[in-house]
Amino acid sequence: PKYIVLMGLPGSSKSTFAHHLARTFGYEHANQDEMGHRSCVDFVGRMSASAGRGERRGLIVDCTNVTASHRPEWLRVMHEPQGVARVVFEIPVDAARVNHPTTPFGRGERIGRGFAKQWEPPTEEERSRFSCVHILRSRSDTTRLLNQWGVHV
Repeated sequence: PKYIVLMGLPGSSKSTFAHHLARTFGYEHANQDEMGHRSCVDFVGRMSASAGRGERRGLIVDCTNVTASHRPEWLRVMHEPQGVARVVFEIPVDAARVNHPTTPFGRGERIGRGFAKQWEPPTEEERSRFSCVHILRSRSDTTRLLNQWGVHV
């Protein structure tokens, strides 16, 4: 897919997944943790327009997206392109990485559990707006999808 929107708890391997795709295929990687929300929204808007004109190979939006009310924003910012894949990381909070680079030391588990309490799975209406939805429930699911898309890890 040319456009990929990730969602999942902190430490669920979204960024690792995105790095593998970006490195292999030259996709632009919009990481909200690193960029901040406003900068990420601006970047996604610019890069999706550029990808739509064929100037970029693709775009990955890397954000927790835990609540249904926040998720539609990304498709609007991307100008509602066709062929957007949604990858949902349903990694249990106990299996998520607690030493996440953007999480203050020693607070990862508490932050992860806070996000888990807010977690809302994708609705049927949301699913209908994407060309495909992949649900990843384990690290092996993640590796399997990367391999399926031509990334060998």
